Amino acid sequence: MSAMPLRRSSAETLVWPEVRPPAGKNPAQQHVDIEGLREDLAKNIEGEVRFDRASIGLYATDSSNFREIPLGVVVPRSSEDVVQTHRICSRYGAPIVNRGTGTSLSGETVNFALVIDHSKFLTRIAKRS
Repeated sequence: MSAMPLRRSSAETLVWPEVRPPAGKNPAQQHVDIEGLREDLAKNIEGEVRFDRASIGLYATDSSNFREIPLGVVVPRSSEDVVQTHRICSRYGAPIVNRGTGTSLSGETVNFALVIDHSKFLTRIAKRS
């Protein structure tokens, strides 16, 4: 079965296609307040918050044949941005997918989720003393 395209409603709420939710998922999580999520992220993290059509299109693909429209993209500047992004997404019931360079051949970096792209600023592993 091929993936069905997602559509945006007039209220900018991303709506899953008319299929059953994945096993174990709460049907109430099918709707995410995208504008509220974007505003909350923009207010609370230092990194980049991208919900524009170009970014969404860019992050809808990786090196695989899979294509999934994300909710939006966050490019965190620090590990605290990552923690804040997780907290905010939890409040909105928004799923998360982490992404590095997008070289996956199996579609692991695309999904109906907020993409957290770690590849721009979080490029080193710090050694703890």
